This record gives sequence, C-alpha cells and structure tokens, in this order.
Amino acid sequence: MTRGSAHETREPARDEEQHGPAIGDRPYELVAIDLDGTLVDSQNVISEAVERTVREVRQAGVKIVLVSGRPQVAALPIFRQLGLALPLISSGGAQVSDPSSGRVIAHFQPPVADIGKLVALARSAGLTLVYQTPDEVFGEGSAEILDVLRAGVRIRIEQVEDGLLACPEPIKVTVCGPRQQLDEIRAEMERLGLALSSVLSGPEYLEVTAKGVSKGRALRSVAGFLGVSLDRILVIGDAPNDISMFAEGGLAVAMGNAPPEVQAAAAVVAPSIDDDGVAWALRRFVLGPESRWSSKE
Repeated sequence: MTRGSAHETREPARDEEQHGPAIGDRPYELVAIDLDGTLVDSQNVISEAVERTVREVRQAGVKIVLVSGRPQVAALPIFRQLGLALPLISSGGAQVSDPSSGRVIAHFQPPVADIGKLVALARSAGLTLVYQTPDEVFGEGSAEILDVLRAGVRIRIEQVEDGLLACPEPIKVTVCGPRQQLDEIRAEMERLGLALSSVLSGPEYLEVTAKGVSKGRALRSVAGFLGVSLDRILVIGDAPNDISMFAEGGLAVAMGNAPPEVQAAAAVVAPSIDDDGVAWALRRFVLGPESRWSSKE
C-alpha cells in the first residue's frame, strides 16, 4: 500500500543475473500483479494507461493473475473491471479461488486459539485490528484508521467492539499501528510459538495468516494449477508482502514507490504508480522488444 514520487528505473545488469532472468528465447506466459500501490492507487483507481496495457497483454495471449492482501470481496471489482478469468489470490495468499466458477482452489484457516492469543497481544498494546473472511471485513479500534482503510479499498468494514465475536474464524487478521509496536507483536508471536505467519503490507499494517501462507506460496500453487513454469512468470509488486512472490517468479519488478528493502529484492525497479509503472513493465518485458526473457541457462 506504499506510494511515492517517480523513481529512476533500474535495469537488470549482467552482474544481477543471479537475481533474475537473462535475455533468452522463452517469453513470459503469466504476469502476477499486486493490487494496492502497484495496480491501483490510493483512490482504488487503475489509470487508463495501465488498464489499456493490461488488456493488450491479455489479447497477446499472456495470462494475468491478481495477487492481493485484500479479501476476495474487495479484489473482485478490479478482477471484473479487467475482465480476468484466472484464479484470484487474495488475503495475502490465504485464499485462491476461481471467481468465474465460484470454485475455491485453496483456503488456509489459521488456528482459532492462536488467533485469540494474537488478538490479546494487540489489544493489550491498544492497536487496531481488522478481521477478514473471503466475503466480510470487521474492524475494532481506531475509527480513523478504519476510515482510511475503507477509503483505500472502497469496501464496507463493519466496526465492532469485539472482532472475534463478530468474526470467530478469520482467514486473516491485520494489526494496525506504529512499526515499533508491530515489531514487538511479531517478536512475541515468535516467542509464544504461534502457528501463524506475519508480514508487513505497509509500514503500519501487519498481516497475520496461517503458518506458511504467503503470496509466493499461493503463486506457486496457481502456476502448478495452470501448468506454467515458474521461470515464465513476471512478478510486479511494491510492498514487503510481495517479496515472497519475487523469489518464485522468473523476473521480479518492484515499483518505484516501493520501500528500499522491496526494491533491493527485485531485479528491476519500474517507475512509480503515479507514472504508470505497471504499464512500463508490461510494455518492456511482455509486449516490447525485451519481451522474450528466461532464466539463465
């Protein structure tokens, strides 16, 4: 969910080949794209240039899969706007579904007892909590923070006094607060040995799911489902929760508005979301003269 000003693009140099593909003969067959801060801006809008380029990529026969920390219900409007028909990865990889058929391909439910312990930690620190199922979102805590989230994803978040009572089996819980407190929560989760995974989706948002869940793991699952080799996947993202995807694909592209640690994990840095970085990457590596990339032999 990060944003920023235009960033100078970084090309994959010869000495960076260990981080990604070198020029070869095999084109990308699948593009995995994060939503917030990558495909859509803080107003939940896809620019005309990006939408047009996405449609050109699909017309060229290249598959596109959306990969988001949003629940399925909040990602579906974008999925439908682009006319996609592939599996949708939502809730940070905790849910993989085929919206066109309603089929749930994968669903990872965290242990209720461990979620309860996480919630107790966050409540004791006075932090805001957001609970999500694939179809509903509930929030407890700061009304101001919840309003920011509502505006960003344009979805109803029902504010409640007790999120666990309203949503006893969440697929994902997001803890909202200052980075230092989030780091303390993560350290305590580790100390308690909770069967949960956590990753930052922004400087003030900690996403918590079942242990082992990540966008990268879900992307690997979808690649197998579609019969696409991992080295034929182009990945585009902007946040720390996208780094696991970078490790799976053939070429990782970070947005220019991504924080330094995300840019460092990618082989290429595109322009920022304000400068249509996704369109730049798709034209450069899928539609343009450098569109036939593959892993180093």
